[in-house]
Amino acid sequence: MRNRFTYLIAGLLLFLCASVRAEVSQPTGKITFEVTDPSGEPLAYATVMLKGSTGETPYGRPTDEKGIALFTVPVGTYEVHITYIGYTPYTETLSIREGDALYRPLWLEPSSVAIDDVVVTATESKGITSSSMIDRKAMEHLQPSSFSDLLSLLPGGKASAPSLSAPNQIHLREIGIASDDYNTSSLGTSFVVDGAPIRNDGNMQYIPSYDPYFDSKSHANAGMDMRTLSTDEIEHVEIVRGIPSVQYGDLTSGLVKIERKRGYTPWNMRFKADMNSKLYYLGKGFEIPDRELTVNFGIDLLDAKPDPRNTLEDYRRATGSVRLNKLWDRSEKHRITLGINLDYTGSFDNKKIDPEANNGQLNDYRSQYNRFALSGDFELHSRREGFFRSLSMNASIDYSRDRIDRRKFVQITKPTAVSNSLAPGEYDAILLEPSFIGEMTIDGRPLNAFAKAVATFRIDSDASSNTILAGVDWVMDKNLGEGVVYDVARPVFPESSLRPRPYYDIPAQHDLGLFIEDNTTLSFGRYQLDIMAGLRATTMLNLGREYTMRGKFYFDPRLNLRLAFPSFRIWGQTAEFALSGGTGWHTKSPTMDQLYPALRYYDIVQLNYFHSNPDLRRINYVTYVIDPTNYALEAARNFKWEVRADLTLAGNRLSVTYFEEDMKSGFRTTSAYDSYDYKAYDYSGVDHDNLQAPPSLEDMPYTIETRMASTARTTNGSRTFKRGVEFTFSSQRIEALRTRLTVTGAWFHTEYSNSDPIQYFPGKTINFQQVLYVGLYENDTYYIREMANTNFMLDTDIPRLGLGFSFTFQCAWTTKQFNPSGSQLPYAYFGPDGIIHPFTEESLSDPELATLKRYEGTTVSRWTTVPFAMTTNLKVTKRLFKEKVMAAIYVTQMFNYTPSYKVDGITTRRHATPYFGMEINLSL
Repeated sequence: MRNRFTYLIAGLLLFLCASVRAEVSQPTGKITFEVTDPSGEPLAYATVMLKGSTGETPYGRPTDEKGIALFTVPVGTYEVHITYIGYTPYTETLSIREGDALYRPLWLEPSSVAIDDVVVTATESKGITSSSMIDRKAMEHLQPSSFSDLLSLLPGGKASAPSLSAPNQIHLREIGIASDDYNTSSLGTSFVVDGAPIRNDGNMQYIPSYDPYFDSKSHANAGMDMRTLSTDEIEHVEIVRGIPSVQYGDLTSGLVKIERKRGYTPWNMRFKADMNSKLYYLGKGFEIPDRELTVNFGIDLLDAKPDPRNTLEDYRRATGSVRLNKLWDRSEKHRITLGINLDYTGSFDNKKIDPEANNGQLNDYRSQYNRFALSGDFELHSRREGFFRSLSMNASIDYSRDRIDRRKFVQITKPTAVSNSLAPGEYDAILLEPSFIGEMTIDGRPLNAFAKAVATFRIDSDASSNTILAGVDWVMDKNLGEGVVYDVARPVFPESSLRPRPYYDIPAQHDLGLFIEDNTTLSFGRYQLDIMAGLRATTMLNLGREYTMRGKFYFDPRLNLRLAFPSFRIWGQTAEFALSGGTGWHTKSPTMDQLYPALRYYDIVQLNYFHSNPDLRRINYVTYVIDPTNYALEAARNFKWEVRADLTLAGNRLSVTYFEEDMKSGFRTTSAYDSYDYKAYDYSGVDHDNLQAPPSLEDMPYTIETRMASTARTTNGSRTFKRGVEFTFSSQRIEALRTRLTVTGAWFHTEYSNSDPIQYFPGKTINFQQVLYVGLYENDTYYIREMANTNFMLDTDIPRLGLGFSFTFQCAWTTKQFNPSGSQLPYAYFGPDGIIHPFTEESLSDPELATLKRYEGTTVSRWTTVPFAMTTNLKVTKRLFKEKVMAAIYVTQMFNYTPSYKVDGITTRRHATPYFGMEINLSL
């Protein structure tokens, strides 16, 4: 695949050289446009058209991310047309003479009325890499409760009822699978808010034992919980699915860039209510023009109940933000901006089990998350056309108080003891009370610090424009919490081998990144080639000498190309066509919990002496302390490549992207078995009737026995391979109907597999003796998920009536999955001695080795296909009282076609439940 991609790029370059050879021989001149808004912010991807006086095909191209568009054109007089959604078009006439190198800075004024400005869905970027842009208008129409609702606007996304009872994780370009062993995709998606990343690497909040009620609450080692992100203060979002700039690191799957409101905004109040939740928001932006100072603030509260009939489970979120921005724009040499942000996020997830369903006893869970963040950004822009152009710096620090409280009534049905030893050896155990209230607290206090500096340089020539980025970033994660705290004599989970562990003892994690990138624009006559090539180097600091990653640098080369062909005419309309492609590596460091896992305590009962007199009972354990740290753990690495075609004709646009991603070193938990010896005491000789104290172990006979047990550790054994096609079509708004058609969709094919050998211990007994053999099985367990869907949206905007509505058909053409059977026989085995032996056909004749045959492997490997289904969504907005009030309603899954289907003669019946809500926005 990589070779094919290389040949494609080479072919394009050869075609480019051959097609422009005649044009470059003409006398030419050069002109560079820098397009900004009135505040000086660059307008990326504004369309710049140059029309010659002789009526030939016009020159046209979009501006880059810095608002720059470079043209090398034959001498002559040209009419310049510059357009950008939401701004008044700009027109002027320029004359180009031979050898000219003109620089034309200009700004566009915001447009007060423009029907086509209303875009209620994500817009595919015209940039050099594939990404989706979601602005404020689209969010207002979508009426989201949290950031996770925005993902329905991406190619392949589907709108559904909000799910706020469990953490919402992001999955880009994949179907997803119900396994924590493939969470690296969501962990490796970076969220950046106003230049500062939100990290989850210090999160260690989870119930460290199987809990049938609350095992889905944790999102440690799984990335961002999107429920905690409010959307009301967001101005626009860019979700980069392709290959991002090298200035963004510590990611594998994607990048989410969030920019919040800045500048003057009226008082805005929002109230939203749906079947499961209520949301309240208040925000305002102040501006002091004479001091070039703006202040924005916003607060919101979300109260959700997954099931309104169940008052024992709820989720609440409270957020607040104050942002100050200062501009110094009176110098002829430079422009300086400074921003300071103070943010608070509170997330409260509670659940209680109905006492009537729990025999009238206590059983509850409470999670409280409070995050305080202070961030700042500084930018210096040079107004001179020299080598140095800008310097930007970002810094942030955030502190979270993350606390889980678990309480449960514990009923002991038989005498039970627990060990509280923290060192290996032999100890007497503690006998538990027959019944008690167990309480456990998991206290996490993640502290994160981030700093980044980027310098921008520029070199222009007659045929090219080079923008060079060079910078460094550093991030630190530390957890100051008390960790797992509970009374060992009253454990919530008596069967658990958990021990109290303070998190503040874990060393801080430091990541350092260095990067350099060149953004080149080459003009060949009517062609323009944009190249973004960069290299990022990252390393982890503060690691012990025993870690393989200590002192190791991971290098991420990334390359993006975009070739814009000359504009041409079809049916009297101007058309633009561009081809893009990119490839590169992406690296994600392990989290604190993966680098420094808790010690495992394996307690084996050696003596369990029961006496009718509780004072004479004795239970003795031998405790093994196992360090599950995988010192050979490496960073997760993902290789991506993609190609994209983009066609615009008369305001209609089609974008198609093919991609492949191969992450072979994702994080997963792998279990490995080992043998442990213990003393089996024989207390048959104890004189029970005359015993005055618990029996002594000094003279008690015993035999040495062996037991097998597993230890879980983090490895790089998960592989996630993605490939697929994404497409977006957006029509020009039909004036007579005030309606636009938007078609988005995707075909995703995702393969999940494990490169670690599978260890299986049957634990069967023969002649009352446990078989102590463990089988090693080939890694043939892999899962394939495939999906094809398309969304057809008709959105209508009638400004005269202040009315807007959209109707969406969500079509799931097919959903397929493949589950393998798994191998029945191991290829090798080992026993208590740890020596690995090959497993042969003769091994089956041994009764003990025959127990290693896995009968669950007889399941037939096959595909399961779910047929076509369709749901519909309706959203309506109405502006009232001179657009001071906006009322909106929405209904998802309003009309549905979900036919039943059969698999192996078993009928599966599907249904889709409508979900509706409303909201009111006031702007004063």
